[in-house]
Amino acid sequence: MANQLIPNNNEYRYSSHYQNQYKEWLRYLSYKHKRYEEFRTEAKPLLYQHLIITDKERIGICDKFYQLKYVENYTLYHFTLTYKNSWSRDAISIERYYKNFHMRILLPELFEYRNFKYQSAKYKQPIVYVFTDEYHKNESLLQCHHHAMFAVHSEKNHLIEQFIGVRKFNIFKGVTPYESCDLRVTEPITTLYASKMYMKYPEIMMFPDTFKRNHKSFKSYDVSVRRYDHDYVSKWLR
Repeated sequence: MANQLIPNNNEYRYSSHYQNQYKEWLRYLSYKHKRYEEFRTEAKPLLYQHLIITDKERIGICDKFYQLKYVENYTLYHFTLTYKNSWSRDAISIERYYKNFHMRILLPELFEYRNFKYQSAKYKQPIVYVFTDEYHKNESLLQCHHHAMFAVHSEKNHLIEQFIGVRKFNIFKGVTPYESCDLRVTEPITTLYASKMYMKYPEIMMFPDTFKRNHKSFKSYDVSVRRYDHDYVSKWLR
């Protein structure tokens, strides 16, 4: 198993498994963004130094979730939460709806009691990054929804497995802003899909810390985005 071969420190970035994953992240960006069209060949691949700052930050978040999965043995999930037409016109309004879901539905289901706010329980809460996405339902109607990356502690994984699939959470009865939800087991690269509108909506909701929205510093990430390139990547991907 790959997670048995990767050391329990920053040296995991030197493993062949990580290097292959990292190349896939760059390849994904090169094919998803027109700004990187010239870097789609074997002779001229996309490199970290070619990325704009927002994509460097997205790669940094990918690395964080890689570490959670393959070093710290968390299970990763991709969660999509959509909202009804009249409730999802802007990113600010739907932020409150996601927080209500997280605090009133998700955490009580995982902990089976409501003491999850205490500091002693925080280390078992899922580590969650929530990104805003949008789509045009028609020419005049713009709707927003959320993609979230969950990293679930091994002690809580059996409780969240029951919600894998579409509309498994009990949030659709009565007057509710929620339209649908979907939970899937995933890999770190899905972070790039979840954050595809990051340039327009750079504010990320992060849990379980104090719910401060902060897209400039990932305080739980032990290596800064800028050091990440020079110390760990450029040595083997020049």
